[in-house]
Amino acid sequence: MAGVWHAGANAIASGQSVNYFLPAATSAVLNRVLGAAATQIDGIITSNGKVFILNPNGITVTNTANINVAGLVLSTVQEPDGYFTNNGNLSFVGTSTNAVVVGAAGAPP
Repeated sequence: MAGVWHAGANAIASGQSVNYFLPAATSAVLNRVLGAAATQIDGIITSNGKVFILNPNGITVTNTANINVAGLVLSTVQEPDGYFTNNGNLSFVGTSTNAVVVGAAGAPP
């Protein structure tokens, strides 16, 4: 089972949390960020399933983040519209000059 969430921004501040309760560990949720800002994750993400976050503007996971999920994919390359919901898998298309940065100095607690 797969679900898609389109967001104008996708930031999780220190002290905030996002919890995905999915039907099974094999289930997945795709967070496609459509806004102009990069995603910064300082807080907590939990899920019993897989979490995919796609933001062509960049993604930063700071050293204050706590991620506890069955699977995680972070990408600055988009996937074709409808591919994920029709197939349950990701297929990346194109290139990106932005980065996924993991372990950056986080926001002060």
